[in-house]
Amino acid sequence: MHIFLFWMTMMIGKDKSADSEFPIPHNSVANHEVRENQYSSQYTASTSNRKHGPAHLVLNNFLMKGTNDNSISVQDSHRSSCEDGEKNTHSNFLYVYFFFSYYLCLTPFRLKKTISPGKSDRPYFEIHEFLPQKIICGFANLLAMVRYSVELRRYIQDVRRDNPVSFFKLFEGCSGLVFKTIILRCFWTKQKRFLRVVRFLDNEYIVPYNNLKMESIPTIACLCTFYLIIGFVRMITGSGFLLPSSLTLSWWGRRLVAEARYSFFLSNESHLDQAPSSDEISTLDGFLAVITGFTFQCRFIAGYFVDVGILLCVLTLWAPVSGFTGNIKKQISRKEEEIGDDGEYNNSESTVKRLHVHQNDDEDDEIVLKQYKALKQLTQLISEANGANILPFISEAVFGYAIYFEEVLITKDFSHRLIFLCFYFCAVSILVFSADVCRKMQCMKSWLWYQDRFSNFPSQKLLIVLHDLSTNAVGITASGIFTVDFYLVGSMISVLITLFIIRLQYQSLDGGG
Repeated sequence: MHIFLFWMTMMIGKDKSADSEFPIPHNSVANHEVRENQYSSQYTASTSNRKHGPAHLVLNNFLMKGTNDNSISVQDSHRSSCEDGEKNTHSNFLYVYFFFSYYLCLTPFRLKKTISPGKSDRPYFEIHEFLPQKIICGFANLLAMVRYSVELRRYIQDVRRDNPVSFFKLFEGCSGLVFKTIILRCFWTKQKRFLRVVRFLDNEYIVPYNNLKMESIPTIACLCTFYLIIGFVRMITGSGFLLPSSLTLSWWGRRLVAEARYSFFLSNESHLDQAPSSDEISTLDGFLAVITGFTFQCRFIAGYFVDVGILLCVLTLWAPVSGFTGNIKKQISRKEEEIGDDGEYNNSESTVKRLHVHQNDDEDDEIVLKQYKALKQLTQLISEANGANILPFISEAVFGYAIYFEEVLITKDFSHRLIFLCFYFCAVSILVFSADVCRKMQCMKSWLWYQDRFSNFPSQKLLIVLHDLSTNAVGITASGIFTVDFYLVGSMISVLITLFIIRLQYQSLDGGG
């Protein structure tokens, strides 16, 4: 179904609607740059006032006070980096993901790059929507939610008061249904917030990550394609239709009819090893079986691909933080070379030359503060777009790990084990990269120590940045409820181990059931 929808959407919506809905402006590039600058300044002021109130706005203004004097502007820094051959490719993560999800009818929009005619030829982003695709996408999302609701109904029926493991499965089903509902609602209602993220990355100067291959479009496309294939394989091998003794088309169709009857409340139970005979199947059964097959496909595609979306949102912040902290470490290493063991500058000729080259250290410090402020604003933007998905994702992950981790160890089917490992790898990567953002930012404490001791760095700014580092102002947050760091990951591991031990105990009491 998704292959057909992918082809149909590509053919129907091919550039014709895009040109009519989002035409390329034929005025000057200067007008577009003025519009971008107005948008960036208005958004920065509005988010600061709305998110943190006037007090935080005063602190931010004081922190950045004087950065416009004798320093490089944000736009000039961006242009100079582009002229040096470096590109800010952090927006590729979301750009590629929404391209895939749009043609898979998972999201009702995609991010479109439009080239402004002129000397700079700099692309800017717009939201691309197409009404027929939105209708198909809404239908596909509805089918996915129907399948999640059917799975939750099965968990409710399997609850046993004497076995807490059945409650774990029920909580996992509830968390999965809530998580998918929230993230699909996010795709339908927060298009402009994702657009703000990529526009901010395109307009603001943030240090590119050193490993540009990781941010390249082919690399991200390969990741999305891999998990798309995993979703299709999981749909075929894990839906319960293909059993070792029943690898026939007739069995597959009759088994699908049995699942359709259960899904639409025409039957109270559905066993994986049972299917009605051909004489018992009616026309209505056949129609419901087709819809049920679509629900399985939409459910598995959504189940695996939304996790990839959260991972790419996390990498959208992790990559610029890695580039930023990499430059901070280089500055710290240079200062360590220039400063002797006695805490004073060396007097060697080579050091004097280096000091002469870096006589504009104050300007470099202001640029660092600009980049740091840009990372804080990027954190706010990503939190507004994706923050509501973090808490339900963690809830589903904890119960899912505790329930299904044993299957990775005991299953004899290599493909089944590989699919589960890929799912766990994606979820673990989300947590590790999110926590690594907070860890990397702690290197600024060493940088602040050198600024406080060997430069004219204002103490008020130093205290503000230290407070931000202690509260993880730059990091993946669950809409401000908490920030994902390694302390949280450690707590999740302890809870997971506890639930897994409980599962093993009650499984042995039930005779392995």
